[in-house]
Amino acid sequence: MSLFAKLKKIVSNDTKQSIFLNAMPKSASSFIPEIIQKHLQLQSLELSNQGAINDHNLIAPKLIEFCKGGYIARQTIPASNLNLLLLNYYKIKKMILHVRDPRQAMVSWMFYLQERGKRFENNIHPDQELTLMYYRYPKDLLDLPLSDQINWHIKNYYVENIKWVQKWIDFKKNSLLDLDGQKINFELDIFYSSYEGFISNKEKFIREILEFYNLTDQKVDKNEIFRENSKIPNFRKGSTNEWEEIMSAEQKKLVNSYITTDMTNNFGWEI
Repeated sequence: MSLFAKLKKIVSNDTKQSIFLNAMPKSASSFIPEIIQKHLQLQSLELSNQGAINDHNLIAPKLIEFCKGGYIARQTIPASNLNLLLLNYYKIKKMILHVRDPRQAMVSWMFYLQERGKRFENNIHPDQELTLMYYRYPKDLLDLPLSDQINWHIKNYYVENIKWVQKWIDFKKNSLLDLDGQKINFELDIFYSSYEGFISNKEKFIREILEFYNLTDQKVDKNEIFRENSKIPNFRKGSTNEWEEIMSAEQKKLVNSYITTDMTNNFGWEI
């Protein structure tokens, strides 16, 4: 019997808990929850509205359902006052903050948009149309030279990802929200995970997530993970440093200037 078959027995319907994966776009954020969802027999649940990365807001009725257990939620919510208050009110005790080097995540997103454009032969898919609206993309963006596309994404997409990561780091430092002088303490345990960690050792990555949720301390079967890797939609290269190859010296200097000491210390993103 494989590890994941055993996990199905370990986590019965009565004891299933819900797993909250708060993930940066283009960080294997679809594949990772699919692994966990399938083998722990969880249901997928959307907890927020759609929008640009710092505009996602949690929806209270969805959180009520999430708290019943048996769900995995893959969201991209910012550490806004509203979201933090809702997490606190509904007693969400654990959350995985999953990130990717924002320099490479931006490049991956940029090429993803290009591929989507080719796939639908310039007929914008409804999902892409929403994305373009949220980020106010110029209509001719995909027709611009690569260097100009990079410049636009740095100014509009990259900086928003940076804000998203830093706000969560700041919150985790103190687990405190100050609302007009009223200080609210939180009991939200945040586990940091990264795309780079997933790529370097998938077995360790999945095992650490399961251990964070006290699900199992058994060794993860790598064959199960690698076998499903070929099914990932939207998986292009999986590179961790492609940004260094395609950016100009000036562009690299600019994106590096946004990487904070906190980010380097917590995630190893070197400047």
